[in-house]
Order: sequence, then structure tokens, then C-alpha cells
Amino acid sequence: MAPPTNTSIAIILCYCLLPAATLASQQATLTSSSPSISQSYTIHISHVFHVTPSAVVNSVLSNIPRHPSRPFLDVDVSSSNLDDDAVVSLVEGIVSRQDGTAEQTELNLKLEMNRISPVGVSKVFDLLVGENKNRASEEAKETADDAQVVDNSDEAQKNEASCVEDNDVTETTIENASMDDEVEIDPSQEDVTTPPIASKPTLRIEKLDLSYNDIGGEGINAPSAQLLNSVRRLFENEDYSIIPNILLMENCGIGAAFCRSIGRGICNAFERNQIQSSGNPDVGCLYEGRPSILRIGGNPAIGDAGAVALAAAFRMSASDDNNGGDSVIMEELDLSSCNIGDVGAEAIALALACNPSSLKRLDLSNNKITDVGAIALGRALIESRERTSGFALDQIILDNNALIGDDGAAALAKAVSAGAVRSVHLRSCSIRAEGAAEFGKALIEIVKHSKTRQFQSAQIEIDMSGNHF
Repeated sequence: MAPPTNTSIAIILCYCLLPAATLASQQATLTSSSPSISQSYTIHISHVFHVTPSAVVNSVLSNIPRHPSRPFLDVDVSSSNLDDDAVVSLVEGIVSRQDGTAEQTELNLKLEMNRISPVGVSKVFDLLVGENKNRASEEAKETADDAQVVDNSDEAQKNEASCVEDNDVTETTIENASMDDEVEIDPSQEDVTTPPIASKPTLRIEKLDLSYNDIGGEGINAPSAQLLNSVRRLFENEDYSIIPNILLMENCGIGAAFCRSIGRGICNAFERNQIQSSGNPDVGCLYEGRPSILRIGGNPAIGDAGAVALAAAFRMSASDDNNGGDSVIMEELDLSSCNIGDVGAEAIALALACNPSSLKRLDLSNNKITDVGAIALGRALIESRERTSGFALDQIILDNNALIGDDGAAALAKAVSAGAVRSVHLRSCSIRAEGAAEFGKALIEIVKHSKTRQFQSAQIEIDMSGNHF
């Protein structure tokens, strides 16, 4: 019997000692439901022990309907001992099961705490941007061209050796011409070079979680040039892609080189966007089709160098005629616990001042930022507020930066009163009564102008928990 409309179905097999046969017995659970009903499919097979990676992948793929109607797929295979081959097979299988789907499929895929290496992540990213298809098409084209050259060379040698008569040459030429005509109109040959997935993908990955896999090159695994190139392509978003909207790579051994690759991708995308938008104001936001929420916290190897690389990309992606328009590059950037100090904070501050509204939420908690960095951020927000119609930044989180004191708090309080930022988190810092008083003054200023400024409908949030006032 089919489940009622809007039913949420879940398979949860966490922390279990299950044989492969038990997983196989679950394969018909979801596929037996009616595909015409709008449902939420949740498959959790995390922390499963003594099961081969292929068995986990087969179980997940067998429980995903091939042509569901408006599904929301939530797949959690974290800590399931999956290696590179298993993860690539899983992603390929999920993508292939969405061919021909009328409605777009939204997927949340959790792959944290597995055995994924830089090579595996590179293959997954290349699959998402369609790089494998592009390479296959290029290789097929090169092979066809080489074959044509060989055929022409053999024909020329044959003609020179036998000294064929003119009528024989004419017959050969006519015959070859007819063969060429057949190739041009042969539909089977056209299908070889036609991508099997439409240019507008029916699969949309909302969230991809690759956290707690040693993939960044700063841990046991060596740095991978292949991964860095794949990351760049992921943020360039060229041609066909099913790029995740939210990308999590926390505690992955990511370093400054990884951030530089992200920055290059952002800059390349901006340059292409500028060319496409020349004379066409309806191109859209810069981050459309690539990660708009990037969470790479817990990677101390990023440091100031990585923060500077990302900030440079944000700054260089500012339009020459940017006078407060919508130039959002990312919705959220999480650089918490990344060993960032004042140098990195000042670089990010400069990017925010040069490119107002390029970022909406910034998390710099658990770093080494002092009053110097906090003052730079506060001043930059005020400067960017003068060039935009609304808040320059929706939220900034500076929790657990123990060296941010009253001076840094005062600078951020001025940014709040100026309408530059809506939410400020300064939990467990070194703020005393004087710094708290500055925020009190800012709130009084907001109340005075609540009817004439953007504060009228805004919810101002200030969190200074854990400070010893």
C-alpha cells in the first residue's frame, strides 16, 4: 500500500554490526512506494561495521527510486569505511538514477569520516562538473581525428604505390564522399558525442559533506595537484554542472594551497561572468551554480596565507562600477579554527570594504584575532555600508578569540550602530564593561533611528556570552 502524500520515509542503520545480507534485505523498502507521490527519502547507513563498501553502496542505490516525483534525498553514509572507488560509484549511481526525471531532485549527501583520499575527492568533483564527460568527448574526438589521418595517409600511400588510373581515383573519391555523408547523418554517431544528461541538470545537490577525510594534503596524504585543479574547476562552474550549494570540508587537512585554488576558480568565474553580462544585466548572481556556502573550519594549516588568498579573490571580483549592487560571491564563509590572525582578518576586511555585500555571513571564531583585526573588520564594515543600501554583512562570528577586548568591541559596536552589520557574536573573548557599554550606546542609536533606517524591520543580534564584565 502506497504511503500517504508528503510522507517521509527513512532507513536508519547506524552503529550496527550487520552482514551484507541484512543490507540487501532492505533494498525493496523505498522502491515499493508509489513514484508519483511527493516524499522525502532518507537513507542513513552510517557507522556500519563488518560490511564491505560495495555492499553499502549497493544498498543505498537500490533504495533510491529511479524516477521519483519531487523527491528530497537525504543519504548519510558517514563512517562506513568507504574508499575512493565506493564513493565515486555511489555518486555516479545517484546521478545516473536521475536521468529523465521531470522534477528536480534535491540531495543531501553525507560522506564524512570515511577513507576518501585526495584522488577520490578529485574524481567526485570532476564528476559533478562534468569533467569526465568532457574528457571522454575530447578523447573520442581525438581518436576519430587520428583515425581519419591514418585513413588519409594509407590512401595516399596506396595511390602512390599503385599509380591508379583517373577513373579509379574518381570512383574512390565518390565512394569516400558517400561514406562521409552517411557519417554526418547517422544518428547513432551523433548520440556518441551527445551528453547523456541535459544541460539543465535534474539533480541538485543541496549539501555535500566531506568532513573528517584526510584529503587536503596537510595530513597523512600528500598534496594532490589533481585535487587542486578539480577544486578550481568546481568554483569556475563551466558548462554542465551539478555543483553542491553547501560544501563542507571541515577537519580535512586543507591548507593555503587549497584556498588559492578556490580563489582562482572564483576569479575565473567572475571574469567569465563579466564577459557574459556585458550589455546583459539579467545574467544573475555570481555564485549561481557553484557553492554559495563554504564551511572549511578546523583546518589550522589554512592560516593567514589561506585567508589572504580567499580575500584576494573576493576583492578582485569587485566590479568597476560596483556602487552597492548585488555582487554576492558567497552566502557564508566558515573559517573557524583555521589559525587565522590579524593579517588574515585585515585581508578579509579589505575585501569587504572593496566589494560590499560580497559576503553575507562570516565565521572567524576560534582563531588568533586580536583587537587589531577586530578594529579593521569594524572599520571595513562601516566603509562598505556607505556603498550599499542595506547591511554590508548579515552576521559576523568572532567567538573564542581570546585577545579581542574593549577596543575591538567598540569598533564592531560602531559598525552595528551604522547599520553595517545585523548580528555580532563575541562570545568568550576578553570584553569588559567598557566594551559592553559601547554596544549599549549602539542599541540606543538604533532605537533613535528605527523609523528612518533599515532597522525598522531588522532583528539586531549581539551575543557577548562568556565575557567577564
